[in-house]
Amino acid sequence: MFSKCRSVLIFFLYVLLINFSASQAASIDQNLFKGTRAQLIEKYQSMLNNTPNTQDFLVKRTLLSTLINIVSSKDKQYQQINQNINTKDQLAFLKLLKYIASLHLEYEFINNKLTQIDKKLKLLEESINQAKNTDKNLQILQLQYVMYILTKDKLAKRANFLSANFPKWKNLLYNLFLKVKFEPAPLKDEIEKLKVKYSKLEEKLQQLSIENDRLTLTNDIKNLNKTQKTIKNIIKSKDGIVLKIIDNYMLIYLHRIKNGKTGFSKDLNIWMGKINDKEYLALVQEENNLILYIEKRKIGNLRMFMNHSKQAAIQIISNIWDFITKPLFSIASSKISILSLFLSIVIFIIGIKVGKTYKTKVRNARLSRNIADSTKIILSNVGYYIIILITFFIALRTIGVNLSSFTVILGALSVGVGFGLQNIVSNFIAGIILMLESSIRVGDYIEISDNLRGIVKDIQIRSTTILTNDHIEVVVPNQTLFQSNVINWTLTERTRRFRIPFSVAYGTDLDRVEKIVLEALNKSDLNFVKDSSTKKPQVVMIAMNSSSVDFNLDVWVSGIDLIYPRRTSSKFLKLIYKTLYENGIAIPFPQLDVHVRDLPDT
Repeated sequence: MFSKCRSVLIFFLYVLLINFSASQAASIDQNLFKGTRAQLIEKYQSMLNNTPNTQDFLVKRTLLSTLINIVSSKDKQYQQINQNINTKDQLAFLKLLKYIASLHLEYEFINNKLTQIDKKLKLLEESINQAKNTDKNLQILQLQYVMYILTKDKLAKRANFLSANFPKWKNLLYNLFLKVKFEPAPLKDEIEKLKVKYSKLEEKLQQLSIENDRLTLTNDIKNLNKTQKTIKNIIKSKDGIVLKIIDNYMLIYLHRIKNGKTGFSKDLNIWMGKINDKEYLALVQEENNLILYIEKRKIGNLRMFMNHSKQAAIQIISNIWDFITKPLFSIASSKISILSLFLSIVIFIIGIKVGKTYKTKVRNARLSRNIADSTKIILSNVGYYIIILITFFIALRTIGVNLSSFTVILGALSVGVGFGLQNIVSNFIAGIILMLESSIRVGDYIEISDNLRGIVKDIQIRSTTILTNDHIEVVVPNQTLFQSNVINWTLTERTRRFRIPFSVAYGTDLDRVEKIVLEALNKSDLNFVKDSSTKKPQVVMIAMNSSSVDFNLDVWVSGIDLIYPRRTSSKFLKLIYKTLYENGIAIPFPQLDVHVRDLPDT
């Protein structure tokens, strides 16, 4: 029972505490802004009279005075645009268009202001609800809240008036547009004159900017302030000229719309981008929006969309063209753009493709029988590099590089030759000499060293490719061929004498050896020169060694066997061995006779 009573008592105290706290919390005093104009003025004036005129109460007195002024000021009788206006003058029409655009700009400004006021009211309401009735600043917050409420009410009335009348104002503007006679010819002349004035102001502004920098460096404050003031005036004058140019372009814009053409103007957008004052720019944009409304009604949505899409595409292409033709950097006096750089690269790539095609066609061509394969390869290589060189100069001209200034580059290259480029240039020159004098040709079998021999497969401007008997392609710098002793086995004629060594034992009939070897050679199907009086095979005795009599079979070989010397020598050695073996001629081998003699006893 006691526990139950205690619970009831606690609940009662809790409710009492909540009511007490609620009674202490402040709330919005709606009596401060509810009532007639006269009642509100009387209330604010009474509060002002009862507020001490001291520094501590300055904010409160200022707020009360502001509230009295807001309530005392009568609501404006907003001026309507005369719906019966009838003008055919293009300038008067433009003036009306500007006025309606300014009203629309005012409407947007009021809406932004109302949004800001709503945010402030929300913050003030939170502050008031969190305050206590005993707080000193509570009345200040209440009065400031009332000021925003009254201001919002007046602005909302103006916004509602503008919003309600815009449709009929725009309709009036369109109907007048149909009656106005636009004359673009004098407008174009005036635009050109204004552009000249603008250019002069731009030039003068640049000069003043230079002077401003100079005065800043010298810290000449007096003249600096004067110059900066002049700069501001010129910028303002420039904006004035820009606005006049835009007005004329807009009238030309409207003339095109009236004739059923799109009014989209690249020039108009360019000059809109030159406006420095943001308020001017906002007004011009509103004017442009009204013209778009007229265009939409005159031409129609679909056609307007198609026309604008076409013009937008042209504009995009124009912007891209301006971007790719804009100079990136300069070489001497030549300005290099993305387009010229791209075209030069494309031309050079095409030149390489043409050169490679020419090279392949010449090498595979069936020319006269008197033209050797080596000649075709030389022609293909020389022609290829000539095409590349010509393409290179064409690419330079495409970029805009003056070839007369190319001597500077050649001078730099000559310095480079003395250092890192020396070997490259040496190989280049050696390659040209090898091609011209034909001391080494494609298809020749050459020997550079004991370990490097093979067929010349290709002679290029920097190096020569040799295919060895092991079927390994070796790239040899041309300078090496030019400066080394190179054996060309097939330079003047494609025959070579092979000396095949063999030996017989002492006591062998030498004449018989010569006879049977030559007879066996003539009866064989080996490849050698047979019908030449100066290149007949011979068996020549060359030495008497300790255990053998040594001979050489001198035989001239031509054709494919030349490029495989070890294989060719092997064929002849096998023939000699079989011949000697079949005829019972002993083939000696190294031997040592040892004589043992008895030594006398000592």
